[in-house]
Order: sequence, then structure tokens, then C-alpha cells
Amino acid sequence: MPIEKPSGAITGELPEITIKSDTRDVLAHATRQAERYKDTFIVDIDGHVTETAFWNEIIEFIDDEVIRHNAQSFRLKLGSPPGLMNHTVGMYYQDVFGRIPHQAGLLEEVDRGGKVHPVIQLVTRAIDSMGIHTQVVFPTPMLLLGMHPQIEVEVALGNAFNRWMSESILPQSDRIKGLMYLPFNDPAACVETVKRFAGRPGVIGFTVTSTRNRPV
Repeated sequence: MPIEKPSGAITGELPEITIKSDTRDVLAHATRQAERYKDTFIVDIDGHVTETAFWNEIIEFIDDEVIRHNAQSFRLKLGSPPGLMNHTVGMYYQDVFGRIPHQAGLLEEVDRGGKVHPVIQLVTRAIDSMGIHTQVVFPTPMLLLGMHPQIEVEVALGNAFNRWMSESILPQSDRIKGLMYLPFNDPAACVETVKRFAGRPGVIGFTVTSTRNRPV
């Protein structure tokens, strides 16, 4: 849309933001603003990773062979939906359709054949642009995993995400810290999850999602 000065003179046009837009272009104004805080240590404690965008990677970390096979079988379905997940795609409105399209998909260009994982590339672009030193990340669609009707699947998917984060993502950057998913519907599994992942490089805590039928 045209940019107008108070006098009404048109000075140019804003580039359209699409699902292919580069993070550094989208956050160009933030980069200029961040200059005033360049000597301040800033931590973002609310960073979301959209794990379903990398679901084919994550399900390979499922420990149980049968559950892993079930998740892999979804690749044969039309559209390759995120196997075994319980979220309702049609009820997500956070992208606000035409206004803020980045959550409708993620086709930003990254080096997918290199040594640095795309998640690291995208997070680094964002935090560099905003003058953030460290970002704490946790899952997003899996915030509804506590409502899964099969507790053993919640445990399996939660730990698959935890393994993916702690083995594939966090070791590549000391600026990204992770909160592991805690399968709160299974207390014994929670204890095992903490024993398994506490102390791994980059792991600073655990996420307990409150969206569930069982009281905490």
C-alpha cells in the first residue's frame, strides 16, 4: 500500500509480506530500533517453534517401534498430515488470514542441504534482527497434546520432540535454550522424562501444558 507523509505526498510502497518473505526484511525496522539496546543483554523467554513443520524429522525420534510406524504411515495420506497429533488445523486463526500470513505456512528460503538446521537459521535471523541474545523455545501445536485421548501417544510424541530438540537443534547454537515437553497425564513418565533430559546441553527446564482434562 502507498506510504503517505502528513502532506499527502506518496513516498513509496511497502513490500507485501508473504509466507516467503525473509525474516530480516520483515524485521528491518526492529533492526534499526535494536541499535539503541546493543549493549543490553536481552533474553526472549517465549519463543515458539512450529514443530509440525518438521514433523517428518521428529517422528523418527519416537522410541516405540509400533507408534513410530503408525506415525510414519501418515505420509501415505493426502497432504501428509502430522501423524498421531490431535490438534484441529481448521480452528487455528493466529495468522489472521491476509493480514499476518507467516503462520499460514513457512516457505522462507533457507539452506536445507547445509550443516546448520533450518530452525537454527530462522531463529538466528529473528533474534539478530531484534537485538536478542538468547531465546528460550518450546513447542506450539503440541501445547494441545495434553488433550490427546491416548496417554501413551502423548508420552511418545513428547519424548520424540524432546529428543529432536536436544539432539538435533540445541547442540547447534548456545544462543537457543529449550524447554522439554512433560507428559503430565503420566506421572511416572514425567519422572523418567526429567531424568532423561535434565542436564543435556541447552535444556533449561520443562513445559507443563495446562490444556488437559486431568487436573494438575
